[in-house]
Amino acid sequence: MIRSCFVGVALIAMLSAACSNDAADRTSSAPGEGGGATGAANPPRATTPGTSEMRLSDAEQTFVQKAAQANQTEVEMARIGQDKSQNDEVKDFARQLEQDHSEALGDLRQVAMRASVQLEQQSDAQRTSMSDKMGSVTGPRFDRQFVGEMIDAHRKDIADFESQQPSATGELKQFIDKTLPVMREHLQKAEELQTKLGTTSGR
Repeated sequence: MIRSCFVGVALIAMLSAACSNDAADRTSSAPGEGGGATGAANPPRATTPGTSEMRLSDAEQTFVQKAAQANQTEVEMARIGQDKSQNDEVKDFARQLEQDHSEALGDLRQVAMRASVQLEQQSDAQRTSMSDKMGSVTGPRFDRQFVGEMIDAHRKDIADFESQQPSATGELKQFIDKTLPVMREHLQKAEELQTKLGTTSGR
């Protein structure tokens, strides 16, 4: 009888030890507690979008500054076009220009902010010069001059964007890839309007 009791106690002790070891193994392999392949003591933190800083070369910074100035100018020109034109197609074109170039300018400002690039605001003198230039003509002549200015501006801008596109990377490349097709559509529309307005010079 004494021997049987001794054997029973020994079996209970062995089972208790086995259970304790099994529980410890499960705890050490639980995710987030430092054990096992599925749990890391310090899991990597997600990077908040828009917080990391971009690095742009001197040439890229100059491109961003020039592109911002060009978009500001075209937004201002588009507003003048909407105010002064009496041609519905020209007014609609000017409205689309303002919308698209305002969006592009907003995208550029985000790129510039991330890259710590200072953008210059269009000066009052520049606005006055533009208004004086376009304010001296009216009617169909204004429409022809406005469309001609947009053709010249978009051809220059497209050439600048295309020259920067092969070397651009990251968010700057995304901006160029997104904006170039829009500018090409603007140029095509302006050329169609120029034909309808009956001039090849745009003046």
